[in-house]
Amino acid sequence: MVLSDRVYATERRNWLAGSPELASEVLSPSNSKRQMEDRKQTFFSGGCLEFWIVDPDQSIVSVSRPDGRNGTFGLGDEIPLDPFGDGVLPVDKIFKPEVRNPCPAAPR
Repeated sequence: MVLSDRVYATERRNWLAGSPELASEVLSPSNSKRQMEDRKQTFFSGGCLEFWIVDPDQSIVSVSRPDGRNGTFGLGDEIPLDPFGDGVLPVDKIFKPEVRNPCPAAPR
């Protein structure tokens, strides 16, 4: 995720410099702890504010910040979004999308 202020401050033909403000990686069986640590440090060195590791098997999100404030959030928890403004993101929204009926009953 890149904050809109940075996007609008970038000239149309230029690439964004640095890392996104929020970077996330979804774990797969081939990922190692070392890979995730290397990616996190690469993003932080570019100015990233938060790095999320999403583990779909465990239904958890590990959140890291460059200042060392880290947390792990599971189902029923809310991830605070204070580096990006007010608000929270319920972990349930990541792992349990709302089920919508694609074919509602026709009126009779």
